Amino acid sequence: MLTDVKQPAKPKLNEVLRLIACLGGFLGRKGDGEPGAKAIWLGLKEVHVAAKTLHALRAGGNDGSCV
Repeated sequence: MLTDVKQPAKPKLNEVLRLIACLGGFLGRKGDGEPGAKAIWLGLKEVHVAAKTLHALRAGGNDGSCV
């Protein structure tokens, strides 16, 4: 049945922050500790660019501004 399909587990906030920080340059090695504000900020900028790109592609991708 379709209702019996198990949904994937939602990631915890700490896991999401570490993934975002990895986009910002955080290496996540054993002795690195928790990601800092700069790595999280840089990662969020990358997420923002990716979201804007997906939005543009879904909207048709060509608004006439590209050469």
